[in-house]
Amino acid sequence: MVDEYLDGKRQECSGRGYEVEVVRSQGPGPLPEVIKECESRDVQLIVMSSHGQSGWVESFLGSHTEKILRLSPVPVLVVRTEQEHKTDGNRILIPLDGSKRAENALTQAIELAPGGTARITLIGVSVVFQGHAFEGDMRTTVEPDLKKINEYLEKQSEWLSNQGYQVDFVVRRGNPAEEILQFAEENETDLILMTTQGRTGLASWLYGSVAERVLRKSRCSVLVLKDPSEKG
Repeated sequence: MVDEYLDGKRQECSGRGYEVEVVRSQGPGPLPEVIKECESRDVQLIVMSSHGQSGWVESFLGSHTEKILRLSPVPVLVVRTEQEHKTDGNRILIPLDGSKRAENALTQAIELAPGGTARITLIGVSVVFQGHAFEGDMRTTVEPDLKKINEYLEKQSEWLSNQGYQVDFVVRRGNPAEEILQFAEENETDLILMTTQGRTGLASWLYGSVAERVLRKSRCSVLVLKDPSEKG
């Protein structure tokens, strides 16, 4: 059954002009084999297609998302074929937390959307934790943070605009993953483009569990980039 499925996909891709090789590998589990083949074949991108909320891919994501984000030596693209809106592939959402690693996504966006055809939205989130111990000070804490994030995104937006792209930005407050997912759904985003290791800067939230949750729960496609300094 698996062989028939893979051969069918090979023929489908070959019919569209792609050179396709099917690899059948045996090992302790899918994740080690994927990483091994990726490294041995000089792969540039891991692409995973998700069909609805069931099937082996969804199960694989649920079990191995954090590990594949951490261990993959190349970017990981999860294509959501169940997107409800008609997509032109041009609406890109880029979460930024002020770190240089997160800003790597801006350069990648330019490479992915030649000719300035993309409509890019930058999103920053002022992190608000539930059960905050200092609720009385929340207002004085959050407002300067929102202003700082707004100034930062305005600067990055201006840089992208000077490259010839349609770009805007939005600042939200709350849980980073939830705010990213909600905005993407409300605005029929085609692609969320993010990095995995934003450990410094305005909020230091764009790492680990945020990328993992966005990758699992997003209804649109997600491209998770690897920072050039990361070895996997």
